[in-house]
Amino acid sequence: MEDDDGFEQTIHPDFQAPYRRDLRKLKGEKKNYYRKEADNLRDKLFREIEVAQSHDDIIDLCVHVFEETSMPTRRLGYTFEFADPLYENVESKPPIFDFLISKRQSDNPIVIFGEGKSRIAMSNIPDELADIDKKIDYVEKNLDKVKDLLGLKTNPILEYVLAVTPEMAGEVSHHIKITNRKIILWQADITNKFRLSLFRPRDETFEGRIHHDKELNRVLGEDGLASAVNVYGVFPLSHMFSKVALLIRSRNLVKNPYLVLTQILRQRVDSYLPTLDSSEKRELVQSIIDEGLRIDFIEPHEELNGAFRIKAKSRQEENLGSELRKCWVESRLEEAMTADFLNARNALQDVYRARNQQNPTLPAYLGVPEPPFQRQRRRRRRERNT
Repeated sequence: MEDDDGFEQTIHPDFQAPYRRDLRKLKGEKKNYYRKEADNLRDKLFREIEVAQSHDDIIDLCVHVFEETSMPTRRLGYTFEFADPLYENVESKPPIFDFLISKRQSDNPIVIFGEGKSRIAMSNIPDELADIDKKIDYVEKNLDKVKDLLGLKTNPILEYVLAVTPEMAGEVSHHIKITNRKIILWQADITNKFRLSLFRPRDETFEGRIHHDKELNRVLGEDGLASAVNVYGVFPLSHMFSKVALLIRSRNLVKNPYLVLTQILRQRVDSYLPTLDSSEKRELVQSIIDEGLRIDFIEPHEELNGAFRIKAKSRQEENLGSELRKCWVESRLEEAMTADFLNARNALQDVYRARNQQNPTLPAYLGVPEPPFQRQRRRRRRERNT
């Protein structure tokens, strides 16, 4: 926690000792709070990373099933087009889907907008579906832009997919049915099978909840399609931790597995995030390096320009991921402690600033010689207070 910023010198001398006392008390309270809550806060930050990575794994699985050339979906004419379709830039935050898949080479082109959810609390399912409604509305209002992106001259068949884990599929499907939404449900098993499948509703009112293409329903039906996961691992709107993890994939494995090269990092960003423009890619590469330095995961190489040394001791990628998570969490915890203390200190200073302004005629504060009887009165008052 930062020391005082000199505020004490801006208030009347009578207020300086009480301010120092209150500031010491505040520091003690904050330190005790974070000492007691540190483990809970760490667990919360670790869960945040876990949820973000699970989300990316689901998107990764969905994308790979339609990107890998050997997949039956490719033989049907489907291909993965974009992650975060209708993404504009980091400042704008429109309600967009996670990925876009299309079957363009057809008399009746099909465009599939997909959203992945790694965890949804039962009580939050209505809110999550309402969020998808907003994304559907945004797509349909920007249909001309979708057509331009894909080079389509006619209006495509639009389908909307929600990919969830098998454990969540039944309850989510129930809510989709009772609210009469036209959302197709995919099951994304990212635990050990890495398999994507269509969740078929139990009732016979299938319209809008299975694909128009019967062959795609067949291919994704029953056991679904097995695939790899973590092929891409990061997308334009991924959690920053996932982007910083590209440092581990940017090592010079041939010469030095502890060495991160900016050149390789640029190649990774180009490969994984093709929809970003060149300036956004440059900014992202720099922000990844800055973040790696800030959380103390890497340090500049003293001899090689554009190279950084990973400070962790392990050479195994899995262990490096664990080290990166620890660095990230500890850094975020320290940031939270500092920000919390500074906010509380600012509030305390506001209190003393107001007290100071309520006493604008105090002679000592204004530099006016103070009458002896007032000095004696103030001294007696201080002695009584102490």
